[in-house]
Amino acid sequence: MNKRISLLILIGLLMVSTIQFVNVQAADNNQQTISINNGHTLALTDDSDGDPRILAWGWNEFTQLGNDKNSYELRPIEITNFQEDDENIVSLAAGKQHSLALTKSGRVLAWGANNTGQVGNNEHELSYSQPQEVKEYQESSSDSQYTEQTLKNVIAIQAGDQHSVALKADGTVWSWGSNEFDQLGQHKYIPTGTKRVAEQVLGLENIVEINSYRSHNLALDEDGTVWTWGENWGGQMSSGLESTKNPFEVEGLPPIKSIATGSFHSLALDKYGNVWSWGVNDFNQRNQDDRDYAKPYLVPGLSNIVTIAAGDAHNLAIDSSGQVWAWGNNSFGEVGISQETEIVSNPEPLYELDNVAEVAAGDQYSIAKTEDGTIYTWGRNQNGQLGNGTNTNRHEPTSVNIAFVTGVKLNQHTVELKPDESTQLKATVFPFDAISKDVVWSSSNEDVVTVNENGEITAVADSSTENEATITVTTKSGGYTDHAEVSIKVPVTGIDITKNVLTLERVLTDDGLEDDSFKLNAQVYPFNATDKRVIWESEDEDIVSVDPRGVVTAESKGKTTVKATSIDGGWTDEITIYVTIPVDEIHIRGDDDGLDMIEGQEYQLDYYIYPMNATNQHVYKWSSSNENVATVNQLGKITAKNDGTTTITVTTQDKRKQGEIRVHVEAGEYKKLSGFQIPKTMSLKALDRKQIETEFFPSDASNKKVYWRSKDEDIATVDANGNVKALASGKVTIIGRTADRSYKQEIEVKIGPNTNGWLLEKERKNVSRTKTWDIRFNTVLDAESVNEDTVYIKDIYSKEVELDISLSNDGKTVSIKPTEKLRGDTIFYLYITDEIKSKSGTPLKNGTKMVFETY
Repeated sequence: MNKRISLLILIGLLMVSTIQFVNVQAADNNQQTISINNGHTLALTDDSDGDPRILAWGWNEFTQLGNDKNSYELRPIEITNFQEDDENIVSLAAGKQHSLALTKSGRVLAWGANNTGQVGNNEHELSYSQPQEVKEYQESSSDSQYTEQTLKNVIAIQAGDQHSVALKADGTVWSWGSNEFDQLGQHKYIPTGTKRVAEQVLGLENIVEINSYRSHNLALDEDGTVWTWGENWGGQMSSGLESTKNPFEVEGLPPIKSIATGSFHSLALDKYGNVWSWGVNDFNQRNQDDRDYAKPYLVPGLSNIVTIAAGDAHNLAIDSSGQVWAWGNNSFGEVGISQETEIVSNPEPLYELDNVAEVAAGDQYSIAKTEDGTIYTWGRNQNGQLGNGTNTNRHEPTSVNIAFVTGVKLNQHTVELKPDESTQLKATVFPFDAISKDVVWSSSNEDVVTVNENGEITAVADSSTENEATITVTTKSGGYTDHAEVSIKVPVTGIDITKNVLTLERVLTDDGLEDDSFKLNAQVYPFNATDKRVIWESEDEDIVSVDPRGVVTAESKGKTTVKATSIDGGWTDEITIYVTIPVDEIHIRGDDDGLDMIEGQEYQLDYYIYPMNATNQHVYKWSSSNENVATVNQLGKITAKNDGTTTITVTTQDKRKQGEIRVHVEAGEYKKLSGFQIPKTMSLKALDRKQIETEFFPSDASNKKVYWRSKDEDIATVDANGNVKALASGKVTIIGRTADRSYKQEIEVKIGPNTNGWLLEKERKNVSRTKTWDIRFNTVLDAESVNEDTVYIKDIYSKEVELDISLSNDGKTVSIKPTEKLRGDTIFYLYITDEIKSKSGTPLKNGTKMVFETY
């Protein structure tokens, strides 16, 4: 890697600011999405939605899996406790008892064991389950002073047993942690000893790749030269020392493009795809019998290799076709050969795997990741580091079942508590072997209900504003949620209808009386009571009805009581409701032309209110527009004063309506009427007209005006001049009253058959088109005389209607029904002729005719 490429990488890293994990593939030898060491495994992979997840499993005695729950995990779990400002994770590194993560912005996070400072946060806690930011000592260019700051601009990380190494974009190498075997190299600020803050390793520059295992390290520079330092027990270096802090060049190698370290041996991959090895060869991991450990040898049987990995005493390689090769110690199946062969001298292909993109080798176990993200493990499994749910070793690669979180469900979704009461909610994360069972609990209103980290909820004792809250459980992995609605049961202590009295009006409209409605409100106490439901009841539903919402509707005029009862506690309150019919119109009786009076005349006015059943029939006042012409007292009596015209007005008591009459006063002598006389009876034929004969006393009285009225206008009507019109056969009373209301006379009008001898019945309106007519007689009829010739119906065009005609069992009732539905809005005539006879043979005296109109 040249300086220009290094600069571009640095710029790319510094531009990252989004706070999330990212989907990462091993773009080069410095990015590791899988990493293993002594007994725990780290992996960066995508879930089913394409979202990245950081997984861990295996040994956890020092919280190297990112939690402090168990000493080991047999299946993958997700590390979910990264801080929100920990940006995109691009690479992982597993040490013996600690773990590292590299962010895309070039920061390093560490967790797990910290007994030798391998976490690098300059603290002395023995372990951390929460990822910590690694620090560095940076020398000031101005005064050569060192300050502690965040380790940054890192592009690669490696973890040994108890130390850590980082490669920066500028090609420098930094280290921290244990320095028992000089594995930290030579530092300038604090030259020797354990380091709890990262410092630059002197003697290295233009480095493009680093690799560490146990207590020694390799570095590869941009020229393809390999450098090594740290422990030298296995002869990994040409130096005869047991360890060295000064990086030495590994001699005897062609230009190299990738490196790997085992416990006491090393590997290098040249640019032609060949693999070289040196160091201890107890398990033929070097594939050589030569005892010159420090001298690199070409590993035979391998070509077109693109990736290498070294474990405790075995090695892995990937060729350009994605085929994995393995050799070395196979005591626990770490080489992946199904036969239980302890040592595999020659590289063997693992045909169970194809399209492999990445491999890593650890302490007697191995891991591989294919292009599609599938992870395989094999070898030793005493701490569950294979992630297959057991502690059983495996000699063949086996895929790891990564159970991504698919949901979460609470054991309760509605909870009712009393103040200060607690209960435990339980959350089940799916599937049962999900990578993370970690959840976060929250309350929508902690003034009502609190929830602790374990899901225990508690109702706040003094909650006085609200009594409901939503408890939400959220999975740390995937962000799946479920909810429980919690209510605090606050008992009802009282109820109050917000009105004491209510008046409803049945208003007159063109369609009749319209029922008035009003929604009553019942305030339940306390206002945060849990069950505020009430039952509404009317004492008299015929006057006022009430629905479950408290809407009252006027049904008829009157007074009643409506009661509200709380379901909780049975508390009650009542309201008195009056139903009135308001005045729609008020009229003063008189002619449309007004009232003519003579000076000095007195006249008693009368009014009528519409509708006639209006509740308040009283008036507020009478008034005259010109009291110089005429005055009116509050009983409606007019006194004519002087010649002229005035308007008399009457106002209803509710002051809503007014009636008027014009009064004309003329000069002259007023002669008061002392009475009048009409006949007691008068006879007419149906449909005839006749004027009532009237005699006034004195005959020259000033005001001989009479107001006429018929008691039954369906039988006869009478006009203003006393002309009577007979409409139907029968009797009716006509009433005459003088204009001053001083005198009243009645006449009985008898109306017989018309000129054709037919008795006319009252006209019927809005008759059903299928109506059955039942005609009752006062004697038993001759059945043979009851037929279509004696009983029939005709329309206005004289067309007869086909009928069903029947006689009752007692022989006195004739039933008439049209065989088909009649036309609507049409006039018809019903005839009963005088040919109908009694059983004794006596015919009817007169036939009867009736007009009716269908709707």
